[in-house]
Amino acid sequence: NDGNSIQTMLTQGLKFNNGSADTILIDGVNGKLGIGTVSPSAVIESQGNVASTSQFSGLQGLRIHNANGAAFGVTADINFTAGTGSNNRGAAIGVQYMSGSKNDLYFATSGGAVTSTDTLTERMRIDSSGKVGIGTGSPGRNLHINGADSDTVQVHLTNSTTGGTANDGFSLALGSDESGILNMREANPMRFFTSDTERMRIDSSGNVGIGTTPENYGTPTYHTLEIAGTNGGVFQTSSADDSVKAYFYADTNVDNARIGTITNHPLLFVTNTTEKMRIDSSG
Repeated sequence: NDGNSIQTMLTQGLKFNNGSADTILIDGVNGKLGIGTVSPSAVIESQGNVASTSQFSGLQGLRIHNANGAAFGVTADINFTAGTGSNNRGAAIGVQYMSGSKNDLYFATSGGAVTSTDTLTERMRIDSSGKVGIGTGSPGRNLHINGADSDTVQVHLTNSTTGGTANDGFSLALGSDESGILNMREANPMRFFTSDTERMRIDSSGNVGIGTTPENYGTPTYHTLEIAGTNGGVFQTSSADDSVKAYFYADTNVDNARIGTITNHPLLFVTNTTEKMRIDSSG
């Protein structure tokens, strides 16, 4: 000991022994620290042998604890940096002490060049109840995504077949006019299911099929709404209070198509917003 360091003259490094086994190794040759192992494979390795198969009762290999509970908001962080010799932080994972003496887990990255910037911005948080927030530190639902403007708020799904660019796959988004958007970016249908059964689809041409795959009609092709069921398909329209109801349907039981009213009202035929003919309730 020269007053500033503890030195060993052997290549094995400095070991600590509990009387029956070596428990800590400081490998001065390779610059590694082993806790519970004398052959660390990483710069720091913690090793144990715990037989418990119960969650959270296995090897407690690392604990980072900020014991200051003077105010809500204090944190305990693990910082990461790659690609530079500076002390700036590129990313961090941390916990924050919250109201109710609870801890939230958060993830942060630097938006600037790590060579010159040490400012981190939180990107995602898992609060103590398990809600996940992306772009928000106060998630209100199981998954809550918030963006600086609407065009940036998107969930984007791709696979190896669609390709992985921003113009591939399928997106769930909030539009620039704050409208909700479902966007199938491929030339494939959008399908809607209940009870694990397809009920409706919109094909790549914009045709809508309810209970069926829609067909194209006419030349040029017209957009269609096609409804089908076991005994036929029904299109029904009603007033807000259900006092007036009309329908159009194809009935396979009697092999015909019908158009009419359900309530005691006349059926009108209109062109250019002007009534041309009517059939009253008596026929």
